[in-house]
Amino acid sequence: MHIFLFAIALMIGQMPTLSGQPVIHLSATAESIRTDYRGSTVELKNSRPVIYLPVNVPKSDASSESWYVDVKNLGPGDVTIKQTAQSASAGGGFTLILHAGDFARIRAVGSGYARVK
Repeated sequence: MHIFLFAIALMIGQMPTLSGQPVIHLSATAESIRTDYRGSTVELKNSRPVIYLPVNVPKSDASSESWYVDVKNLGPGDVTIKQTAQSASAGGGFTLILHAGDFARIRAVGSGYARVK
């Protein structure tokens, strides 16, 4: 019975979110969120302390929808999300600190990024 319950729990945990968005589990060694993660939920667990957004800000798709990702920090530590290493060292660009348990939608806006929720 325990094995059956474990199998059910495992299957439920692997299901996509209710919104139908793909879920990307960013590896602990990954340094950036890729352009092809458009419209996905990116989960950060045991990630690096700094994660970078795509260097070239993605353009709207064919249906004029802006590029975005939903980011969840599953912990255990804080994660800083930055536009690029170059803009961060020059004192500019998008920067967002996500504490463990935080969620944010990050959208491409013009030549940069913005948190929209």
